[in-house]
Amino acid sequence: MKFNVITRIVSVFLLLLLPVSSWAENYDEYARRVREEVWSWSLPEFEKRDIPDEYKNESAVLLAVYNRLNATGKNKFNWGKFMMATGAISKEIIAEEVYRAMVRINDKAALDEFSEFDYQMEKKQMSGMSRNRQRIVFGARIIKPDGTVHEVDPDEAVNVTRGKKDKEDRQKLAIPDLQIGDILDYFFHEEIRLEDARLEPYIYCFVDRYPILNYTVHCEIARKLTTEYRSMNGAPRFIESSDADGNIVLDATAANLPKQQDASLWYVPMRQSPMICMNVLDNNLAFEYKPKNARKSGVYGNLPVAAVQQDAFYLMDRMARDNYMSCGYMVNKVRKMAKQYQKSHPGITEQQLMDYLYEALIFNWPSDPNYGSKRFVVCLHKLMESFDLSYMVGLVTGRNMERMDDLFQMYDVSFLLMRKGDKKAYMYPDMYDASGVLPDGFEGEPVVLIPAKNMDYGAGSLFLKDTLPASLAVANQFRVKMDVSLKDDNPLELSIERNMELTGGMKAPFQNLLLNYEDWDKAMRRRLEIPASLIEEYTREHRKYVDNLIERLEEDRKGLKKSYLTEVAIYHEQEPKEIMTYRLVCPGVVADSAVLVYDVKYVMENMVKKAGENLLLSIGQLIGCQLNLNENGRNRTEDVYMPCARLFNYEITFTLPDGYHINEGSLDKLKVNVRNRCGFFTSDIVLTDRKLVMKIQKQYMNAYEPVSHWPQLLELIDATSGFYSQVMVLRK
Repeated sequence: MKFNVITRIVSVFLLLLLPVSSWAENYDEYARRVREEVWSWSLPEFEKRDIPDEYKNESAVLLAVYNRLNATGKNKFNWGKFMMATGAISKEIIAEEVYRAMVRINDKAALDEFSEFDYQMEKKQMSGMSRNRQRIVFGARIIKPDGTVHEVDPDEAVNVTRGKKDKEDRQKLAIPDLQIGDILDYFFHEEIRLEDARLEPYIYCFVDRYPILNYTVHCEIARKLTTEYRSMNGAPRFIESSDADGNIVLDATAANLPKQQDASLWYVPMRQSPMICMNVLDNNLAFEYKPKNARKSGVYGNLPVAAVQQDAFYLMDRMARDNYMSCGYMVNKVRKMAKQYQKSHPGITEQQLMDYLYEALIFNWPSDPNYGSKRFVVCLHKLMESFDLSYMVGLVTGRNMERMDDLFQMYDVSFLLMRKGDKKAYMYPDMYDASGVLPDGFEGEPVVLIPAKNMDYGAGSLFLKDTLPASLAVANQFRVKMDVSLKDDNPLELSIERNMELTGGMKAPFQNLLLNYEDWDKAMRRRLEIPASLIEEYTREHRKYVDNLIERLEEDRKGLKKSYLTEVAIYHEQEPKEIMTYRLVCPGVVADSAVLVYDVKYVMENMVKKAGENLLLSIGQLIGCQLNLNENGRNRTEDVYMPCARLFNYEITFTLPDGYHINEGSLDKLKVNVRNRCGFFTSDIVLTDRKLVMKIQKQYMNAYEPVSHWPQLLELIDATSGFYSQVMVLRK
């Protein structure tokens, strides 16, 4: 033992005698050297300054984009591992990445966008026992129409500070004398040193909001590292070669890439933008976690998807055997609750027990994000396993990730459990999801399954395949019931009482805004049959924190008025003049009362105007803010990914003020009936006993529509925005 200690101490002194790392180089000197190197590169595409005629009216044109990555690895002394006696030498991955672009500025919008840059020069962080470091150098120069070049002085950057000690955090650099017609040539050089086994994934996207004339990716990666990549959505594939030092060289190029039309609305880059996703990692480390079939050194392009799925199943099994133990307390607590529930309900079915385990785990799951979505499903898996329930374990990718057929890495999947009988899926929920509601973005997605009792990691052809259910529009409703009148003391203001009922995928944004922890806790305790209240439980288990809890709950209640004010502002796109009352009727967080219901009463300005003796009521705005596309948004070339199929119902009653009337013939323009294969928009108007009743419905039939259906979707959008703009004359 004494010999080992002496040996370790001697090792430390020897390591301290080694040369100081180049990371200790003064940042200013380092940045000067980097800028000299980048500007000296001979890149033919950056010598071309002309743009095709079809792009002369574009806001900006990217004449050239160049991505360069150099990555290698080396042995490094690790103090953390040394002190923990888990070894002293770790691997460090060193990567230098450069993004360089040359952009032609054609109008003021582009000028404003490229006139200022914000970046962080240096960053250090600890990850477990590893220290990761990063530093960034920015460079820019302006090329004038006459060919003269002016390099931007980096010393003009302004330090941006934040925090209690006003700690310097970022640099903000204005680009002086940049004008319309100029060309801006700029780059970001990032050096990363990781004492981890992997770099963050690199994503090279072959599309931008501006046209790109030339796009290049060049990578030089040490052969002892493992490089995995996938080309998706029509992106070019890397051309693989080697350099004189035996490093792996990857090159990809593309030219004349049109601008991306549809990035802002119902668009999923991971499924629609051409891109190459790449991982660089060190699979030679014996002490680092890796899947059973981890690839050795070398390059692996477009791996069979089954191999990546196999990695993910191995990750789930590894977590089930190891990591879930950190959640052992809550797993045991849920198991105890479920056994008591079984005893109180002797006729409980297997399906009911699964639902109870799921909701009880949600109730006990900590809000700490470090616990993560995968760990939740692993703990639920262990709970269901302990009750000998019949289910499958599976993998799925959400709609904002790549398709399962394009699975790039095991970390991109979400875990799930699926009941064998009715194929009900259990996933990591949004906090307020009731049992049986799939989290947003997973409906209709393909899943890969294996039996929970036979975690077989054999050939991917043995995996079972299925599809998660997709809800109908009627399951995702936005129901509004509204009573509207002019205020007695001011006819230019509206008094509005609005009742809201939201179901399925329409609830989450409003639950996150309007529910406090106390509302959720009460509903869950009722569902789980927990007799003690939150205060009673804290008094028993955390007595010294009870006063703090009571104070915090009271603060949450006081903050609700501000939340409802925000809700009204979102609905009408303007804040109310006043909120009189608000009330949560049902939080909608459990399966037996899954509808979110609330009321709010308030006063709105700017929706009624005088026109001589008459009044003009913006009656269409009572349905709340609606999508209104500009000309660029109407010319769609990509498929449509919406959140879910959904149905909007409005029943709005407007009481006519005394002394005013409506010409019944003017009501015809408020009657709309547009129906097509994507959905419908209808409105029916009836005037009786001085009450104008409007019943309006809008439906989007599917969450996904091919671009060939865009004209029909556009027809629904236009019908809705047309109704929204309607104004009614109240005649004296």
